[in-house]
Amino acid sequence: MSSKSFSHSLRRLWARDKFSYSVRVFIALTGSMAFCWYHDEMSLLIPLFLGIIASALSETDDSWQGRLNALL
Repeated sequence: MSSKSFSHSLRRLWARDKFSYSVRVFIALTGSMAFCWYHDEMSLLIPLFLGIIASALSETDDSWQGRLNALL
């Protein structure tokens, strides 16, 4: 019975827009950190993190018209 409720909770969590968006941002941050670590360029990490965070904050809509309005 608890596995049903756990899987139901996971499905509800994945359905939320903010959770899926935060997973995408986490993947971008993790990927940039792995890239900098692999190439031994840790000085690039802070600008990359700041760029990822800035783009995550500015992108508020999933439609192309909403993205264009946010950028303008």
